[in-house]
Amino acid sequence: MIQKFLILFAVCLVCVSCSETQRQHRDQYPNVDSLTSTAQMPDTLIFIHRTFADTSAVPNYIIHAQFPELVHYERENIRKQFNAEIEKILDGSVSSFKIFLGGQSIETVAENDSLTPFSQLSIEYDLAYNSRLISSLIFHFEQVDLPSENVLQYNKVLNFNLLSGETIFIEDVLQSDTTLLERLSELTFSKLTAQMPDADTTWIRNGTEPVLENFKNFLFMLDSGSVIFNSFQVAPAEVGAVRVNFAWKELFPDSLGINPLNAKPK
Repeated sequence: MIQKFLILFAVCLVCVSCSETQRQHRDQYPNVDSLTSTAQMPDTLIFIHRTFADTSAVPNYIIHAQFPELVHYERENIRKQFNAEIEKILDGSVSSFKIFLGGQSIETVAENDSLTPFSQLSIEYDLAYNSRLISSLIFHFEQVDLPSENVLQYNKVLNFNLLSGETIFIEDVLQSDTTLLERLSELTFSKLTAQMPDADTTWIRNGTEPVLENFKNFLFMLDSGSVIFNSFQVAPAEVGAVRVNFAWKELFPDSLGINPLNAKPK
């Protein structure tokens, strides 16, 4: 009996030792394509961290990306379309970055602390709004040219209708109404001058002219909207990006303040 107990005890020690060895291995070699559940919607939305590096003989860039992916969604076609729209945004920015550098193709690789790339692109995101109806995302891009230390920062947004499986654009909100576009221009100008009382109003005016391009980073939420103005658009580069929030009632004064896609301007 005592002999059996000693054998069982020895087996347990071996198992604990193996488990500790595996844990140390995981800590030493973390997976660079890792998945972590978000706090907002753990059953359907995860984020992915991925590292890409130049595989040419003389590497000149590295890319760190964090982006969301929709999983475990009951409508498979909607899930695929949502993820495809995210990939489209990322692929476009990565392609522009590589064209700017004249870079080579990218491969997913393990992080290499000894790598000293000439340039790097960092991609992160914020979940601005998430419900069973709409998901609104902000993607933050930072491009750094390490030899010159030049930094380029910009944002892109994605508003996705989880019912129809379609991306919502600023054109859908404004419905080709020039009067509504002018109202949005005046609304954002007024709020920006209040947010930045010491700023150059001419600079703000130029960045909020009633042109669709100025409002491309438009966030669509249930009872409110936001516009993100990229760095240098309405203020000097050192100010960075500026976000303006407003209730739908301010843009659609004769509406109930919800569902602006069906609202009509006064």
